[in-house]
Amino acid sequence: MAAMEVGNDVQEQCVELLNEAALLTDDVKKVANLKKVQELIIHQDPALLDNFLDEVVAFQSDTNAEVRRAVLGFIEEACRKDHEMVPKVVANLSLLLQDSFSVAVVKRTIQAIGNIYKITLQWLSQARSVTDLMDSAWSMLGQMKRQIISYVDHDNDGVRTMAVKFMEMVVLLQTYSEPGSLKRQEFCLDGVPMTLKIARPRKLEEEARTVFAEMIKFHGSPHISSVNLMACMGSLTLIARCRPSFIGQVISALESLHANLPPTLSKSQVNSVRKHMKMQLLNLLKHPASYDSHRNICTLLTDLGASQSEVARAMPPAEELRKRQRRTEEPPGAADDDTPGTKRQKFVPEDDDDDDEEVPAGRVASGARLAPVDKMKHKLNAIDITETWAAERLTPQLAADLVLVSMQHLPDAPPALFSNTFTPISAAGTRSQIQHVARLLAAQLTKAGLGPGVEATRNQGIQMTDHDWEMEDEEEAPAGSRRPIATVLSGTVTGREAKKKVALLPSGQMHKKHMAKPLRLTEITRPLPKDELEKSMTAALDRLLAAEKPARVGGLFSVRAKLLAMMSAHFTPQLLDKMLVHILEDMRGRADLVFSWLYEEYCNSVGFSNFGQVMRSTANYEQIFCMLISALMVRPDFKDGEILLTRLFLEAPVVPASAVDILKGFSSDPATYQLGLQLFGQLLSGRPGRQASYVPALLQLATGAAQEIRDRALELVLQLHQSSATLATLVEQHAVERLKWLGEETPPAQLVTDQQSTVPEGVTREWTDELAKLCLHLYLALLPRRESLIHELAHVYVLTTADVKRTILRVLEAPIRGMGMESPELLTLVETCPKGAETLITRVIHILTDKTPPSVELVDRVRDLYQKRVSDVRFLIPVLNGLNKSEVIAALPKLIRLNPVVVKEVFNRLLGIHADTGNFSSPLTPVELLVALHNIDPAKCDMKTIIKATSLCFAEKQVYTQEVLAVVLQQLMEQDPLPVLLMRTVIQSLALYNRLIGLVMNILTRLASRQVWTEKKVWEGFIKCCQRTKPSSYQVLLQLPVDPLREVFDTAPELRAQLRDYVNGFTASQREHLPADVFELITGRKPGEEPQRVSPPPAPEPAAEPPPRLPRARNRKRSKRHPPSSGAADAPMKAIDY
Repeated sequence: MAAMEVGNDVQEQCVELLNEAALLTDDVKKVANLKKVQELIIHQDPALLDNFLDEVVAFQSDTNAEVRRAVLGFIEEACRKDHEMVPKVVANLSLLLQDSFSVAVVKRTIQAIGNIYKITLQWLSQARSVTDLMDSAWSMLGQMKRQIISYVDHDNDGVRTMAVKFMEMVVLLQTYSEPGSLKRQEFCLDGVPMTLKIARPRKLEEEARTVFAEMIKFHGSPHISSVNLMACMGSLTLIARCRPSFIGQVISALESLHANLPPTLSKSQVNSVRKHMKMQLLNLLKHPASYDSHRNICTLLTDLGASQSEVARAMPPAEELRKRQRRTEEPPGAADDDTPGTKRQKFVPEDDDDDDEEVPAGRVASGARLAPVDKMKHKLNAIDITETWAAERLTPQLAADLVLVSMQHLPDAPPALFSNTFTPISAAGTRSQIQHVARLLAAQLTKAGLGPGVEATRNQGIQMTDHDWEMEDEEEAPAGSRRPIATVLSGTVTGREAKKKVALLPSGQMHKKHMAKPLRLTEITRPLPKDELEKSMTAALDRLLAAEKPARVGGLFSVRAKLLAMMSAHFTPQLLDKMLVHILEDMRGRADLVFSWLYEEYCNSVGFSNFGQVMRSTANYEQIFCMLISALMVRPDFKDGEILLTRLFLEAPVVPASAVDILKGFSSDPATYQLGLQLFGQLLSGRPGRQASYVPALLQLATGAAQEIRDRALELVLQLHQSSATLATLVEQHAVERLKWLGEETPPAQLVTDQQSTVPEGVTREWTDELAKLCLHLYLALLPRRESLIHELAHVYVLTTADVKRTILRVLEAPIRGMGMESPELLTLVETCPKGAETLITRVIHILTDKTPPSVELVDRVRDLYQKRVSDVRFLIPVLNGLNKSEVIAALPKLIRLNPVVVKEVFNRLLGIHADTGNFSSPLTPVELLVALHNIDPAKCDMKTIIKATSLCFAEKQVYTQEVLAVVLQQLMEQDPLPVLLMRTVIQSLALYNRLIGLVMNILTRLASRQVWTEKKVWEGFIKCCQRTKPSSYQVLLQLPVDPLREVFDTAPELRAQLRDYVNGFTASQREHLPADVFELITGRKPGEEPQRVSPPPAPEPAAEPPPRLPRARNRKRSKRHPPSSGAADAPMKAIDY
């Protein structure tokens, strides 16, 4: 009774857990419930297994992968507990093996099938008789086995690894155990009776060897991944340790892999594979059965970098080696009956259809077909023969010849794979290493169908094609069709009538109860006529609209809104208008109805409506949305609808493109633009995923004609430009596109449309200042933030008309100042000035240097541009203060020939006028500038231009003071030859500052001593100066020789009478100092003669001191004027206006 009560409790718990799992939405809890059910049934009450199998297995259709894996665990444990469960669940395993949604489920299914496959074979071996269900289950397991073996070509690495482990299980299960193998307490072919017809041991063993050959083939695949390669390597090593008869093939496969690593592996993967191979070889070396292959294994380990101590530690004990050696030296008949060489299997006669025709040993019957295992055996034998042949001939001389012959086929640089895998050979030259190289050469020769081993095989009458030598383990298909692996599991019986199998259905679906058919009104009713349907809908809508207050009082307001929204899917245009009028009557109170309506329409448009399968285009949703916002925008009491309008744009499921256009028009109205642009800003921040669809409309507003709207829109655009790199690219593309419009001959039609102005038909559109600025506003606003755009302006500037060029130059100041003089993009633009953009570059430099001295980098680039590419001196004007003195003086002749306004700007920059005195520095002082103007070669610049330039200097009285001019005159007097404009400058200086009379007299005296009459232009100025400075100049005139004085009187006759009166006032002692010829020239009489006085001369002013004795001029007799030493005076010059 107690046992029954416990059983009932377990059953009730299982029922409760399964029911709860069926209703749970939390997958973690669902898996926990299934594991609890498994624990209760398997370990506490296995009798309930048959009762609850269908209920648990039914969860294999769950959408969660972990739930399906839990079902697989239950199936595995159920089959382990009760073998009778295998036929019930094998169909379920077949379905789960084909799961296309989760790779994890497929891997877990392969693992479960491997365990169930062993359980089933053990069950069949122990059964007294094989039933039809057992036969069908074994057949289906065979099909799944072949499918799993084919998964070595699966796309997923994990699935391929699980397939390799499954193949390892098949080989170990379907082969006999061997003495000296790794002790593993597992079922194998030893436990399968020879009388089991559906799974004959001989054919199972043959299939295992074929599967092993497939593993060897997969192991040597050139495109295998590192994970699969290491898994396959581990499986082959385990098989060799458990079945020592496979050791030779495994070591050959490892040797081949070491020589030909897959080229797809990276350097780290190669290192991992080599390390794993080293570990597996050490494990094989420890096995006593590997004694015959010790030489090959040690050579491989040495190549892989294993030390001698590691190899020595892995060697089996010496006693084991001696025992193994004695065993190999004993004749076959002297060995123990238990040894593999003498053990003979008991022969059990089988059915007639399974008997094979006996063939003498060493020969193959004519036309017989070799199995893949036999092909591998003959191939390994051929490799051994060729290895012995090559080792005998592999001398140092032959090795050197082989290397020299192959040198011509080597690449110039070592391949990456070789560099990653090469390890220096520490045992090079030893006998074991020579044998290893011979083995590798033998494998390559045999693969190519060459060598004595291949010839010996052919001489024995064994038919091996070239394909057999190349493909390691692949069996050739007969008559052009590929044959599946020979196995009895396929259910095919040769020579007898195929027996019909029992159909196995998945558990949990075999006895599904029939559900009652639900009532569908569409199947038992007819649709109403169109007119009657419209009347019914109109009446229903009227009743719902009129029931607003009762619904609100009764607490059904939300239900009413939901009904109206669901009915809207079938509304006609008239009903839509009625619905809209109802909403606009109370926008605030019926806002929830608006959103219910919109969301219902949106659900219908995308096809997931709760009210039937209503599929409509998005046009209906778009129409309703635009109708709502348009109605709100045109209402006279718009302020009441501002909140609802904002909510519509921010809370609606989607804002269609037509609604954005409506909002753009709303924002273009001067009366409502503030709210419109505010909505744009909220849309951009509230719907970041749809920003790209709103930006084009905002960009059109940012380039519009209305300044207030444009400025506010520009602020939003600049915020977008800083927030996202993708949007920044979109904004910049739009700005550059509009900038390129300026390069067209006429404004594009789109630009004229944006300005909302029309051009009469037949009249050509022309660029105006306003149109040009519309193309520049956005670009100029972006320029300080993305300086690289400046290069686009230079390229477009070359293509524009003169009017557009002037517009560009006028609006350029603010963005260029924002970029600054240190901008690398601006410096690059100056350095790579496009042809035709010289005025633009000049304007840019002017803006940069207007109130700030130029930087060294800017000066260097302008200087380089002027010297190498552009010879226009106007480029130098902005950076004059950054040039050195000699460069400025060299450029002066070209500078003063420019427009007077430009020349004025040049002098202002050089003299620091209107400049900040704290930052001002000039290469020329005012004195040096005026002196440099006097020294300009007349051949480079005409005299009239030079005179105008000096006049500009004299006009700046705050710069050219009396002291400055005095220094200028003194420096000019020091020059030889004298400047042509010297006397003009002297006269102008004296006119400005009368106090310079003493300095001027000194200059005139020095000029008289320098024979000024020899320089024509200066001489003319000298006479003019004397005329203007009389009577102070009389003393200077009396110092002149007679011939120059006569020329003075010829030029200025009035000076003779004035000078005569001056001399007549001299005392007798003063007259004695005058030369006789000069006295005679002035007075007309010789010294000592009394003048004929008509009237008494005026008394001379009393002198405090007697006048100094006038120095006598040199070379008084010299009458001809010598030309000046400078060649400039020889050039024809216009008369100087003094």
